[in-house]
Amino acid sequence: MDRGLGTNAAVLFPFSGVPAITSGSIPEQTFAINATQVGYLESGFLCINVHDAVFPGGEIRGQLVLVPEPATVVLLGLGEAGLTVLARRRRAGAGQ
Repeated sequence: MDRGLGTNAAVLFPFSGVPAITSGSIPEQTFAINATQVGYLESGFLCINVHDAVFPGGEIRGQLVLVPEPATVVLLGLGEAGLTVLARRRRAGAGQ
């Protein structure tokens, strides 16, 4: 799939239970996603577009981006700190 921002594509995950008016809330949605669609997400090819009668082209639009979980960031930081300590110990040991 070679699609960029501003390019129309087929609907992959249709929302259900969306109000037919321009106010209200969209119920939580859950969708099964396959490996190809994960690739689309990682490449920035997926967006959200909510349509209604007043704005049939889309009232709410947004590009989907991956955001790491806070725990992932913490683990990466701890791993980097551990590697730094290990490198310093090796350098200190080599200088003896």
